[in-house]
Amino acid sequence: MVRILPSRNRRRLSNIALLSVISLSRKRRGWTSVSCSEGGAWLLPDAVIRRLGLTEGESVEASILDGSAMKEQPGPARTDAIRYLSHSERTIAQLRLYLGRRGYHTAVIRKLVDWATENVFVDDARYAEIFVRSRTRGALMGRSRIRSELMKKGVPQEEAESAVCDRHDSELFDDLVCAVRKKYGALDHEIAFRRASGWLSRRGFRTDLALRVLHEALSTEEEPAE
Repeated sequence: MVRILPSRNRRRLSNIALLSVISLSRKRRGWTSVSCSEGGAWLLPDAVIRRLGLTEGESVEASILDGSAMKEQPGPARTDAIRYLSHSERTIAQLRLYLGRRGYHTAVIRKLVDWATENVFVDDARYAEIFVRSRTRGALMGRSRIRSELMKKGVPQEEAESAVCDRHDSELFDDLVCAVRKKYGALDHEIAFRRASGWLSRRGFRTDLALRVLHEALSTEEEPAE
């Protein structure tokens, strides 16, 4: 039998962690978050909450909440994870954060992330490779900016370093020249130089490469007549 202790009959047992239900808040259809003392919260199906008789002010053993979450959450959590991963490539950290925001138990998240990793549904090295490739021609980012962006998305530093190790910013010289001319070529030279310099810096390109691009793209020297 599940033991829920009413507040009027609450017993403090040294070997049982008792929590007081502070609030019940509906998270989504069929699921409610049970917030308890000590700052904990458990996402449970409404049917389980009714079966346990959980209401505000009641006391409940933490092990009961943990056990119920571990039993009820894995199926829906896996469905959510598959749906999330089907939209685009994700990092392990992004998957973990998403499931946490959905309210799943940390133990459920840990097991699900391990499952997704073992089955290669998430792969930080693959994510980094795709990210670098997409920034090589489209977004035009330098190595330092790409490395920083990857780490912000949860890719470990070692994986981020490996992803950019074969990337040479100088290969983008012609593309950068065209981009600077298109963005700033019609402006006054001094203003164009200042703005283009800031743009190249924010995108993580080395100073020496940026100066070469600026000179080529914004040079006002006329070609000598033949």
